[in-house]
Amino acid sequence: MITIHSDHLKLCVSYVSSGATGIDCSSPIPICPPLPYTNNGLTTAGSINNFNGDSNLCQSPYMTGQDYIFTYTPAATQCVTISINGTGANSFPGLFLLDGCPNDTDNSTCVASAINTSNEILSVILH
Repeated sequence: MITIHSDHLKLCVSYVSSGATGIDCSSPIPICPPLPYTNNGLTTAGSINNFNGDSNLCQSPYMTGQDYIFTYTPAATQCVTISINGTGANSFPGLFLLDGCPNDTDNSTCVASAINTSNEILSVILH
């Protein structure tokens, strides 16, 4: 389960393309306020690893695994907590927050990251 919380909520209407698969930056899953956003049952099992070691902006071996891409653009500066839980045994998730696409190493940077080796809740808090 992926959850994003915010203290500042705004209403947004977003067109979600049927092609939004989350497998790469050309088809990310959009997150549209109001927050919190929750999505259950997502899996990267059988997904493609579109971003490998040459696009490792967060300098983590976890970035070389199977990918699920989301996009979120806040209407104003805000504090958010992004978390993943319920990943199951031996899943070893990584959570990476970038200001662009992972393979755009000239224009994107790693804002925050976290990895999980113990099946606990994985969180990134941004202030």
